[in-house]
Amino acid sequence: MSSIQETHRGIDPEIYLTGLKFRRAANYIPKNDRGAPYFVNLALSVELFIKAIDVTTDFKIQTEIPYLVESKKKVHARVQGHSLLEMFKKLPEDIRRSASINYEHNYGVDLESDLEELGEVFVVWRYPFEWQLRGQVLRFAPALRFRCNRLNWNYARNQGIAKLLPLEFTSAL
Repeated sequence: MSSIQETHRGIDPEIYLTGLKFRRAANYIPKNDRGAPYFVNLALSVELFIKAIDVTTDFKIQTEIPYLVESKKKVHARVQGHSLLEMFKKLPEDIRRSASINYEHNYGVDLESDLEELGEVFVVWRYPFEWQLRGQVLRFAPALRFRCNRLNWNYARNQGIAKLLPLEFTSAL
């Protein structure tokens, strides 16, 4: 059987949409009852937003019936553990710079400082009885989601892969 092989690097809509689901799960928790489950879901959503920004996907598409599609992904912001700052540092320089400028403009604080302060929120809040929250996770998660929306759309468009993004992803931009 003949097939077409392509490689794309940029936003991964599947990882991004999974991040949105964890963020939505966090927001379903009533405001007067937000504790560890809220922060764990929120932190995991931020982690997924960072990871979604820079992914290489290799596609293999059969050109004959049954038209199977295989894909293999490499997340470039993958690190040992859950350090949001270390993940962010693995993104391409132009994306980090743009995200930092926009974050400071919108929130008046330094993105990397917030990421460093947040440390490993996902790890810490899974066992809240052992740690104290030190970061601004409530301010940080929506900001990074906003940044991912704009940044990923621009990056995808520049990389020529915008056509691969699902409608619900692009309509949110």
